[in-house]
Amino acid sequence: MNPSLVRAAAPLLLFFVFCAVPLVAQENPLEDVLFDPVVTGLDLPVSLAFSPVGPEWIYIVEQPGRVRLFDGVRVQSEPVVDVSRRVSCCGEDGLLGIALHPAFASNHWMYVYYVEPGDDSYFSVIKRYELSPDGRSALPGSEKEILRFVQPTFGHNAGQLRFGPDGLLYISVGDGGAEGRAGALAAQRLDTLLGKILRIDVDGGDPYGIPPANPLLGVEGARPEIFALGLRNPWRFSFDKETGDIWIGDVGSGRAEEIDRIPARTEQALNFGWPDYEGDDCSLLESDGCEDQGYQMPTVEILRSDVLCSAIVAGFRYRGADMPGLTGRFFFADWCSERLWAATETDEGWDPGVPVETGLHIASFGQDAAGEIYALGRTSGTIFRLRTVWPRPGLSVVSPATVTLGGEPFEMTVLGSAFHRASTVFLDDQPLETVFLDSRRLRAVVDPKTLGEARTALLSVRSPEPADGDSDPLELALEVREGAAPHAVAGGVVNAASFQASPLVPGQVVSIFGEALASTSEAATALPLPTSLGGATVRLSSGEALPLLFASPGQINFVTPWGLLTDTSFGLEVESGGARTSQLVVQSALVNPAVFTMNQSGTGQAAALISGTGALAAPVGTTADSRPVHPGEYVEIYTTGLGAVLPETPVDDAAYGALQEAVEIPAVFFGTVEAVPVFAGRAPGFVGLYQVNVQVPEQAPRGKAVRLVVAVRGVPSRQVSIAIE
Repeated sequence: MNPSLVRAAAPLLLFFVFCAVPLVAQENPLEDVLFDPVVTGLDLPVSLAFSPVGPEWIYIVEQPGRVRLFDGVRVQSEPVVDVSRRVSCCGEDGLLGIALHPAFASNHWMYVYYVEPGDDSYFSVIKRYELSPDGRSALPGSEKEILRFVQPTFGHNAGQLRFGPDGLLYISVGDGGAEGRAGALAAQRLDTLLGKILRIDVDGGDPYGIPPANPLLGVEGARPEIFALGLRNPWRFSFDKETGDIWIGDVGSGRAEEIDRIPARTEQALNFGWPDYEGDDCSLLESDGCEDQGYQMPTVEILRSDVLCSAIVAGFRYRGADMPGLTGRFFFADWCSERLWAATETDEGWDPGVPVETGLHIASFGQDAAGEIYALGRTSGTIFRLRTVWPRPGLSVVSPATVTLGGEPFEMTVLGSAFHRASTVFLDDQPLETVFLDSRRLRAVVDPKTLGEARTALLSVRSPEPADGDSDPLELALEVREGAAPHAVAGGVVNAASFQASPLVPGQVVSIFGEALASTSEAATALPLPTSLGGATVRLSSGEALPLLFASPGQINFVTPWGLLTDTSFGLEVESGGARTSQLVVQSALVNPAVFTMNQSGTGQAAALISGTGALAAPVGTTADSRPVHPGEYVEIYTTGLGAVLPETPVDDAAYGALQEAVEIPAVFFGTVEAVPVFAGRAPGFVGLYQVNVQVPEQAPRGKAVRLVVAVRGVPSRQVSIAIE
């Protein structure tokens, strides 16, 4: 491995893909939906509850084990509830659900659902906490266990808690994920809570009572908590604010995703058919006699062949005022394929309609008292409010803000808020060719030859209807310089392994692409790393100069500091030749794994060596000594972006001495087969480089280009390949 990690190819014009909503067919009303960020900087948000006490207060579940409070202005630094030491995270387990008691304004009771690892199995646990009168923390000693039951694996845990219009607590539980049909049949057994919707009365007993109307109360051998059955993994469900109907999203296996519905005042225990049925057809699990069982068919079915990758997330029927053209539609999403639907009721049933791509891994939805819908972007750490009525556009940053008079046309990224597809960027009242990226980003083409002799220019964004009319735009001064000034291309701050624009992580190798970034090409030749190479320096907005690996006019590679504040945004600047770029606004995160590849493109053959041999785990002939790795052998996968390590030594020096292990242990996937590393941490003798040592499982698929992914805290790397035989 070359420690400078220099990519020889020409600089890529990469654009940061974050919450982008591409254009769709004009007749689809979902095309007008804006994802308006409300809360940012969260750690894997998966559920929320709106407080009846503060109209803008939101209690947010972070999957690693914390409940956070957003008070309408900021996220409180101290968690309201913290069970992070009790949970494992973050596949399908962790802290998953939350509900506030209907009398929360007076009793301050909060309920949470989490999965707790045991010695030989897992446990689904529901706890109650009493909050302080101000609602900002749980009272010491107030924790009370309501329900605990065994989960055979860490998968198919479901995890939704909701109080219904009847004041009862409803709970979704998956089938437990045990292998094969025998395990899936838990969804049909009445002596287990697995694969069910439960209903209990938290005010009717200690720790709870059974509602008298529960359909299986008094049935011999049946758990009286059961309200509905035959579900695989009902991850999310909701109540219609107007009708009281229950809408359930049940994650499928190999054939279909389904939305199921329980009409209000249903008295019998509806059976949705899993594992005999998946969708409206017999399951793949060798069932028989499907037609004679009286199963409830899905209200909406999405075939997996239509979306390629599926994990359905139920939302809500829209009952608000911000999206008048979508009233009464049922919103749902697919976590994996990043699509959003709004199903419509017709004479023939419910039509899912045409989905739109969101660029978001939506893990859950929320609905406020006014009926407005919110989407939780799990990997982006953001809660969005869905709207079609736009507020006035705002401006925050323009990149680059330095223009070379007489230079060639270039692309400018404009950051702000409330942009939409009809927004146009203006420079000195002249419209620019504008491309809508998402509600916070526009891209415009600037031709410096049209600027004349001016030394400043005014930039604005104008949005016609429905953005509150032809709004008065905010204005930003655009500095104009003569001569060659450093300039970073839009979206040109990227992970140096994946070459994708993505959040920056402490200890990560990062590349900046642009023009005139340095006066000459120079690589670091000594340790600790210098903060100036080729006449260039990279600084944080705080003024801190960052350690550099390599600098050239078109590319700079640097290492992010350990003390980088995560889950926030910050600025970068490149200084060169007495000038500097405009501030480059980037996001940060705890982890952002990426695997280095041999062609230094972020795709293709992974930089993975067979332990003890030094041979590349690639087809014979790829390099002089390459060969496929055999199951049972160990490989060393070279990565970056795994985050904090212990013990911690200076980030600008090589990793020597005691092994520096990653705080967050990754999972390695060979195809779909998961393996746990024996070591993950800084690669000895290198800067910014991490090493993941893992044994190739016997069950791993064989081939010249087997899919390889490294995931940390549920955040996957870009897919690369490895040869296994």
